[in-house]
Amino acid sequence: MKKLLLALCLLSIPALAQLGIVRSISGIHAPSAKTLPQGSLFISGSFEMVSDGHALSIEEGYTNKDGEFVQLDQNTPSNTENLFVSFALKDNFEIGMSFPMHYDGYIRDTELQGVGIGDIEMIAKGSFPINDWIFLGLSGELIAPTGSKDKGFRPRHRWYVKSDGDAYAFSSDQFAASMNLHLTMEFKEFLTFNGVSGLLKDFGENDNYWLWAAGFNIFPEKIVTVILEASGEMPL
Repeated sequence: MKKLLLALCLLSIPALAQLGIVRSISGIHAPSAKTLPQGSLFISGSFEMVSDGHALSIEEGYTNKDGEFVQLDQNTPSNTENLFVSFALKDNFEIGMSFPMHYDGYIRDTELQGVGIGDIEMIAKGSFPINDWIFLGLSGELIAPTGSKDKGFRPRHRWYVKSDGDAYAFSSDQFAASMNLHLTMEFKEFLTFNGVSGLLKDFGENDNYWLWAAGFNIFPEKIVTVILEASGEMPL
């Protein structure tokens, strides 16, 4: 039993890898439309890890500075840590900040491995209850280009990859902002649906991206919650 509980605790770590204002009933990529009660302070830390080197490149390799294609023939650790803080100014309005840190492991013939700070996010969200079980939310995010540019191999977001193919792993290198519409439906204590759809603008390239996520949280108020989600970041 102790081994089972330890395994469940380890498996729950990725479920805390939240982006944006979150609550305990939120999913990984689809935050709840609800907000904290007035005066509440929320602090969370998260950790997520990938150990497959092939996840770093669609073509399972990269082109080095000499123009040669280098095969990714070994597992390469890659992880992200995130500190998130939010505060509810009113029952239906809260503000927050996200402070990410990233690490990409050894890639032969490069000096990209190491730890670097990510782009800091400043967030505000309002909640609009429709009735006791349906909630709408509207959030806005401003993303500052504070991320490291000399480390990392795997771009953390789609808008980090520019139109000329250039990219940094930990930073967009430009300011970006998004507006997001949230929907939450609660089916008593058994099931919660969270959905979000938003538009992000990269001010450097004047490009727009559609961000979306949707998922179900099964037994959202229990110690162990099952989260089934899909999400995406698509250029327009």
